[in-house]
Amino acid sequence: MAEAPDCLGQKPTLKEVRDYVVPHVSSGKWEYLGIELDLDDDGTLVDHIRKERGGDEAKCCLDVLKAWLQGKGVEPKTWRTLVGCLRKIEAKEAVRSIEENILQTTSSATQPSQDEQLCVPEPPSQPTSELEPAAIAIRSYQRELAGPGIKGENYIICAPTGTGKTLVAGLIISEHLQKRKLDGKTRKVIFMVKTKPLAQQQMDALQKLIPGASVNCCTGDDAVLSTIQLLLKEEDVIVCTDGKFLNELNDSKVRLDEISLIVIDECHHTRKSAAYARVMECYLKEKQSGQGELPQVVGLTASPGAGDNPCLSREKTLDHLHTLCALMDATGGIKTVTENTEELEKHTNKPIFRLQILPCRDYNEPFIAKITKEMAILEAKVDLR
Repeated sequence: MAEAPDCLGQKPTLKEVRDYVVPHVSSGKWEYLGIELDLDDDGTLVDHIRKERGGDEAKCCLDVLKAWLQGKGVEPKTWRTLVGCLRKIEAKEAVRSIEENILQTTSSATQPSQDEQLCVPEPPSQPTSELEPAAIAIRSYQRELAGPGIKGENYIICAPTGTGKTLVAGLIISEHLQKRKLDGKTRKVIFMVKTKPLAQQQMDALQKLIPGASVNCCTGDDAVLSTIQLLLKEEDVIVCTDGKFLNELNDSKVRLDEISLIVIDECHHTRKSAAYARVMECYLKEKQSGQGELPQVVGLTASPGAGDNPCLSREKTLDHLHTLCALMDATGGIKTVTENTEELEKHTNKPIFRLQILPCRDYNEPFIAKITKEMAILEAKVDLR
């Protein structure tokens, strides 16, 4: 157990911890940590620092920092993830990155008492139902939407905005992780989104929905755990942008057979040369080759759209939907609520229409006179033709 040194208070700030740890760890340079280290070996980092600094002094400093992170609600599972946190601090906007991005993801967690702030706690015992969804009321229509996904089907979930599609995805992911764990199979989930803010938002939501699963975010902005390839070694669920996943897929850093489930948010963007479409193109090529096990694919959308179809013809709309399902390999089709429609109606946000009658304008206004004159000229030309 690492106790706080006298120079630190019971609740030290990030700067105070940095000022204490830096001189003892690497001659004032954070970036020295993790360089030329086998980070897969939990003991290598400690041994290396002991060699550089001697004795247990550096180990104690690292324990203090590890305890500080745990006091903030961040649980470094291995020394590799601790190094990731350290290197985050090195970034130019370290304070904002740590305090706003990492620590806010666990802001709802119970904060430790003052006596526990700088003590490394014993690892908690694992609950028997660690991958079960949080105790959140799941509505009947949400269970209906999740049904095919829980059975392992590839399909598209279509429901209005604000009706809890992320919760449905969380339910599918939770069931998926539990089943794969019981079967002793790979259980790695990729949750793809279009934008970086959405990645953070969905990560926060999934952490609350599936508290027993390890969920992390990867968008390319993070200078530390910036690759999906690294995160796949430790995390159960990785929320990432479509471009980030596509790049690592094209660079062979990530393989589809390493993943057991892909959730695609706003999947109606899977069209033409969009990143979603290119990811699924790789998926379909592997499926056609018959090599390796492919992940289940679930799409989320509020509206699949009608494609390039300004007249909204039935044939072109159906053609667009068939194309979307083909690109998504949605062999289960598009799932909408059909059994619990009344409940869905109650929880669907409906626009409020209001008719506002404006007073008549004075037709002697210069603007109206000018428009009327120009329109008369145009009408005369049309009549002449």
